[in-house]
Amino acid sequence: MAFVAGMEAELSRSDRALLMQIVPDVDAEAALLGRWAAERRVDGFVLMDPRTEDPRLSVVTGSGLPAAAMSCAPLGEGISTLLVDETARVRTVLSHLLDGARGSHDHLVYIAGPPEFLHVEHRRSALAAQCAERGIGVTVLTSDYRQASASAWMREILAVRERTGCRAVIVDNELLAAQLLVALVGEGLSVPADLSVTALENSILCTVTDPPLSALGRDVAENGRQLARLLVDRVQGGPPRSLAADPGTVLARGSS
Repeated sequence: MAFVAGMEAELSRSDRALLMQIVPDVDAEAALLGRWAAERRVDGFVLMDPRTEDPRLSVVTGSGLPAAAMSCAPLGEGISTLLVDETARVRTVLSHLLDGARGSHDHLVYIAGPPEFLHVEHRRSALAAQCAERGIGVTVLTSDYRQASASAWMREILAVRERTGCRAVIVDNELLAAQLLVALVGEGLSVPADLSVTALENSILCTVTDPPLSALGRDVAENGRQLARLLVDRVQGGPPRSLAADPGTVLARGSS
């Protein structure tokens, strides 16, 4: 909500408003954007969570309307981009885990999101490369962001822990991390004494879990304002451009 509030605050400065609609999947979103473009219901588009193969891109570029995206990589000609450096974000989390007071690690587990998301692909690649540089093993587990997979993670995490002595888990977002905390407690494990947990996204949820979740925080309201400014600049006739988002800092809490 803070991200949307930031966007709306910035758009209101030029007497513009944000139009949103909930859709079931990215294909439905692409179809909706096509209808909005054909009906001239909007002045421009904002794209979030780009996919490795994203049907929205051809719709947006073909519409001729201005567009801005929050992405870990440029998405194509004509789209302004708020660039999120996932390599830097992964490096920040690894520094928190490996260079902190709790000592070194020989092996990590990463619970990733669905591989079709571009930011997940970048995070996986960055984590693999940086762990290799440090001589650390990493096991990647894939989640579909649903709670039902928590029990499956536990079986694999416990197996990895038994095999490698792993003492730390990095989780793609705070919702997955909160689910993992519940599962760990259910197995009789102590966090962070037996396993530490760090999320790659932060929200108020991280402050109400037991223990509170360490997370990579960023100013999402400012990100919303930045993305809105990029779009307004395009709507007002400016050229496409890129702006680097602050990669954020680790908010160390009780889970790591």
